[in-house]
Amino acid sequence: ELSAMAALPPPKVFAKRCRKIRKALGDRKVDINATGSPDNNKLISLLNCECKARKKCDEERKRYTRCHSAVMGVGMFKGHTDCGIELDKWLRCTI
Repeated sequence: ELSAMAALPPPKVFAKRCRKIRKALGDRKVDINATGSPDNNKLISLLNCECKARKKCDEERKRYTRCHSAVMGVGMFKGHTDCGIELDKWLRCTI
């Protein structure tokens, strides 16, 4: 079972230019199944920043982006109504 609440590592783990975004999330956990929520969108910004800074996880980023577009557009991606699985994979790759 996929845990919906993701606890993030401290800001120092992230690339220097991405730490401000990480700090904006504070110590709270992020519901990775809440596609489009404010915290979820901050997490996406953080992962985008980290991927560009470290030049990794591009396939995971692209897959999440496809899912997000589908969920926000038609409400579904590969049979589910959120992008929790894709975001979990991207998050695990990034940190």
